[in-house]
Amino acid sequence: MRIFLLDMGNEKYGDCILVENHGRTIIVDGGHINDDRDRGAPSIPRQLAAILGHGPPFRIDLLVVTHCHGDHIGCLPSLIGQRIIIPTCALLAHPDLGYPPHGNEPDAPDPVADALVAALREEPRTDFASDGELDQFIADAGRLEDRYRQMVESLDRAGVQVIRFAGVDDEETGKDLRALCNNFADFGLEVLGPNQTHVLVCTELIENEMRDAREAIRSSRRRDSGVDAVALYKLLSGMESRIDSVMPDDISAFIDRPGKGAALNNQSIVLKVASDGVAALLTGDMQFAQAEVDGLNDHMSTLLRTVEENGPYAFVKLPHHASYNGFDERLAEVLSGTVLYGISTGRGDPGHPNERVLKLLRGMTDQVQWVRTDKNGGIKVTLADGSVEVAVNEGRLNDTSPNRTGDSARPAVELAQGLPRVLSAAPMQPEPMWGDNVEVIARIPRTRTRVTITVDIDPAMGPVLENTPLRSPPPPKLGAQRDPRTPALGGGRALPPLLFATSRTRLVRNIGSEEANRALSTIERAGQRVLDIPDFVDPLPTLRRALAQRVYEGVVILGGYDVLRSWRYDALPPSLRQRLGTNDDPDDFVIWSDQVYGDLDGDNMAELPVSRIPDGQLAALVEAALTAGSAAGRAERFGLRNINRPFASDIYDRMPGSQPMLVSEPARRQDFQPPEALSKSTYFMLHGSELDSSVFWGELTSGGLLEAFSVENIPARFSGVVFAGCCWGALTTSVIAARHRDGGVTPSIGPAQSIALGFLLRGALAFVGCTGAHYSPIGTDGAPLDFFGGPLHQSFWGHIARGDPPAKALFAAKMDYISGMPHGRHSAEEQAIEHKILRQFTCLGLGW
Repeated sequence: MRIFLLDMGNEKYGDCILVENHGRTIIVDGGHINDDRDRGAPSIPRQLAAILGHGPPFRIDLLVVTHCHGDHIGCLPSLIGQRIIIPTCALLAHPDLGYPPHGNEPDAPDPVADALVAALREEPRTDFASDGELDQFIADAGRLEDRYRQMVESLDRAGVQVIRFAGVDDEETGKDLRALCNNFADFGLEVLGPNQTHVLVCTELIENEMRDAREAIRSSRRRDSGVDAVALYKLLSGMESRIDSVMPDDISAFIDRPGKGAALNNQSIVLKVASDGVAALLTGDMQFAQAEVDGLNDHMSTLLRTVEENGPYAFVKLPHHASYNGFDERLAEVLSGTVLYGISTGRGDPGHPNERVLKLLRGMTDQVQWVRTDKNGGIKVTLADGSVEVAVNEGRLNDTSPNRTGDSARPAVELAQGLPRVLSAAPMQPEPMWGDNVEVIARIPRTRTRVTITVDIDPAMGPVLENTPLRSPPPPKLGAQRDPRTPALGGGRALPPLLFATSRTRLVRNIGSEEANRALSTIERAGQRVLDIPDFVDPLPTLRRALAQRVYEGVVILGGYDVLRSWRYDALPPSLRQRLGTNDDPDDFVIWSDQVYGDLDGDNMAELPVSRIPDGQLAALVEAALTAGSAAGRAERFGLRNINRPFASDIYDRMPGSQPMLVSEPARRQDFQPPEALSKSTYFMLHGSELDSSVFWGELTSGGLLEAFSVENIPARFSGVVFAGCCWGALTTSVIAARHRDGGVTPSIGPAQSIALGFLLRGALAFVGCTGAHYSPIGTDGAPLDFFGGPLHQSFWGHIARGDPPAKALFAAKMDYISGMPHGRHSAEEQAIEHKILRQFTCLGLGW
C-alpha cells in the first residue's frame, strides 16, 4: 500500500491524500479551492497524473471528503464536474450537517452577507497579500456550498454509491457504511468516528455561529452603511485591530468567540487503513488535543479510545495541519507505537505546524520520524510486509524549522523581461514527484504488530517513470518484403518528401513495441524518412542537420509531448510584453508550439510547415492518423458557431458545399446524429476549456453556456479536415503552457478526453486548432470583423479550397496573417492578441 500526501503549494492549510493498493485507489480530500491549477506547486490533476502514470480522467474507487472546510472540499467540485476524477464510491461529509440549512437563511436575499458568512466559517485567514486577494477568497467561499451540494447531487445522478456521513452509528447509513468497509477490506478500511451525537453537537454550534455572523454583519452595517465585504471580513475575523473603543456586544462576542472553525474540524471523518499487518491513521482536522466545542469532551474521549483500541499505527497523518488543538502529549501517548508522522499544510504559514507541536516532535526524535508537505513537497509512504518506507520530493526529514510568511515554492511559470520567445520544452520524461531523498526508519512498536523498515530503493520513485530501456528489434529497412498487415501511409495517396521525427524508445513505452514498429514501417515503406532522436538529446540540432541533407516540404512529429517535446512559447516580442505589462489573458500569452521544428536557421521562426500526430497512449490513434486518406471529391461541409460569432458564418458561406452553418443556441449536441457531422470540411467557432477538451460550448441567449458538441457527436468514420476556433481546442495535454513548470510532467490525454484526438482516431486528415485561449472579432456597429482570429480562419479555408493540404494551408494562412498585422489593431493588448493568434494555431494529424 502506498499513501501519498500531495504538495499543498503556497496557500495555508490543505489536505489531499491518495491511497493506492494493488491498483485500487482512495482519494481523501481535495486540497484548496483553486488547486485544479498550478499555484506554487503542480496542480492536483498533475500530481495525480505523476502518481498514476496517465492523464485524466482518473477513475477512483473511493472518494472521501472528511469535512466541509474549503481546504478539504477544495477543487473536488471542479474535478468531478469536469470528469477529471470519476469515483465509483463516495463517503462524503453530509452537506446538511456541515452547512445547516436553517443557519444560512437571511431575512431577505443578501448575497454579500451570504458570502461573508461562508468566509467566516472557514479556517481563520489573516495573510492576504491584497484586498483583491481577500475579495476573491470571500467570493470563492460564497460559492463553495452550492458547488459542494451540486457535486454530491451529480455523483448521485451518475450512479455513484454515495454515503452522506452522519456518524458511525447513524441508523440510516450504518448498513451502507459497513458494506463500504467490506468492499474495501483489501485496504483494511475502517471508519473510526465520530459518532452521530458528536457530529450533531458540532452542527448545532455551526448553525449558531452562522446566525451570530449574520447578526454581527447587520450590526456592523448599522454602524457604517457604506462598509464593504473586505472591511467587514477584516473586522469580524479579527484580522485588524478594532478602531472604536466601544464595540457593540454582538460584534465583540462574535470576534472573540473561541475555537474559530472548531465545530467543522470536529466533524472530520477519521479513517484507518492497513496492509500486510501495518496500519495508518488519517485524521482530517479532528481537534483531538483541544476540542474547543462545549459539550464535546466526552464524545472526543470516546473517539480517542476507539482510535487507541484500533492501533498501533505505523503512520499517522497529524490532525489539523499539526495545530496546537490537533496534537499534544496526550495524543502522542495514545498513538505510541507510531514510527512516522505526516503533516499536510502549505508553505508560508507561520502558524502551522504549531511551534509547540514541533517542539514536542523534536523531543520524540528517538522514537518517531516526521515529514511535512510545507518542507518536503510531495510525500510517499509505503506500507508492505510489516515495514514502512518514506520518500520525499525535497528537503529533509525531521525538519523542525518553523514555517515563515513569504516561504514559497518556485512559481509555475517564470517570464523574465527580455526572455527569448521559446521559453522551455516539455520534458523528455515525466518529473519524479517523489524525489531522491529516502530515509530509513526502524522501530518495533508494542507487541501486537511488528514494524520494520526495509530498504529497496527504486530510482524512479514513482509509477510514471520507467528508467529501464525497452529494447525491441529495429523497424524493417526500406526494400524489405511488405507485411500485408502494414497499412499504407496517407491511405496510399502521393505525399511530398516529409521528415518524420520521433523518439522510438518513448513511442514504444506509450503504445507498445509491436505497434510502434508497425507505425514506423508504415512510414518507411512509403519512402519517407524517420528521424529517431535518442532520449535526453536536444532534438533541434539533430533535426536541423537532417533537414539540411535533402529538401523536405514539411516536418511531422510522431508522438505526444512526452515522446518528442513541445515548446513553451512566449508569443510576444520582448518589447511588446514590456508595453503590455500585467494582463488578463488566461495563458499570459504563453502557449505550446511545435513551430520550432520547422525552423531551419535557429531564429525561432518556422520556414517549413509542421504537424504532429499525438499518440494519446493509444496505438489505434497513431495508425488512424498515419493512414488517413484524403476527402477529395466530396463537397460536404459542416459548421457550428456561437450566437455571438457571426463573422464565422461569412467565412463558412465561402466554403464549398450547401449545408447551412448551425448556431448554438438553438443547436446543441443532443441534436446531432453522427452522419450530420460527417463532412469534408468541418468548422467550429465555439467555446473550449483547458480542463475538459471533450466538449465545445455554445451560448444561451439568456446568458451562460450549453454543451454544443462533444466527442460523442464525432461519427464512427471521418475523412475530412477540421478547423476549430475554440479555446484550447488542440490541447493534447492536461496542463496549459503558462502553468507548466520547467521539468514538470506534461500528461497526455486520449481520444475520450479530446475532440481533436477523437476526430483523428476516426480518420480525420487533420485537426487544426489552438493550444491556448482564442480571441474572436466581435462588434455590433457594422464595422468589418476582419481582425483577431477572423483573417486567419478565412485564409486557411481559402487555401484548403485551392487544394493545399491542411499543414501547408495553415502555414500559408500564417504568412498571410503576418502581412496584414496588426489588422487595424493598435493598443498593446490588441497587438498581443494578434501575436498569440499567429503563434498558437497548430496542425494535428498527418496533415498532408
